[in-house]
Amino acid sequence: MIFFAPLNFPSVKALDKYGLRVGLIVGSCGTAIGLWVTCLINKSFIYVLAGQTICALASPFIINAPTKITSNWFAENERSFATMVGACANIFGICVGFFLPYLFVD
Repeated sequence: MIFFAPLNFPSVKALDKYGLRVGLIVGSCGTAIGLWVTCLINKSFIYVLAGQTICALASPFIINAPTKITSNWFAENERSFATMVGACANIFGICVGFFLPYLFVD
C-alpha cells in the first residue's frame, strides 16, 4: 500500500492514454513477475522483498481497472453497481487464492 498512493494517478493516466488492455497487461505481467521472483525465497529473503515490491508496483493497474471498465461499458445509472462488483471480484479472487491451497496442501 505504500506504492499505491504515489502510483495511483500515473496508473490512471496510463489507463486513459494507452487503454485498458495495455494497463491490464502491465498489471498482470508485473504481478506474475513479482510472483516468480518471490518463489526464490529459498535462495534469499531479498527475493521476497523484491518480488513483493514488483507486485506492489503493478497493483494500481489492476485495482484502478474496474472504474475504467464501467465508464466505457455501462450506462450512467449502472456504473456504481458495476464498479462495486468489479472491486469485490478482486477481493473474492484473493480469498479464493488463499483458500484453494488449503484444500490441496497438508
